[in-house]
Amino acid sequence: MTLNDLGSALKAIQVNDKPLKFAAYGWASAPTGSYGVYGQYGADQFEANNRYGESLIRADVDWYTRTDDEVEKDAIEACFKELQDSNAFAWYLNTVQYEEDTGFIHYEWNVELL
Repeated sequence: MTLNDLGSALKAIQVNDKPLKFAAYGWASAPTGSYGVYGQYGADQFEANNRYGESLIRADVDWYTRTDDEVEKDAIEACFKELQDSNAFAWYLNTVQYEEDTGFIHYEWNVELL
């Protein structure tokens, strides 16, 4: 699984027949309403017989919302569960923070793609 595959899966999430807004690594200017970003922050190479056998990508997925309604969060985690069932994919919710300066609730997941 690649970072592009993750991005495609995130951009395909729909809540109330509307796609969630996601961008890789950030937005030129933040969109109105809820939005998300994702990006790679690390990687590992696994060797076998003096060759690279597998590559692991570590990435963050961040979701920013001003509503307490967790429908969007639940939809993102349902997407992660589908990816976990069909791919070499692992994830966990790392933090939930309230950002006082913007009023956003910020969810951050760490994911690993193999």
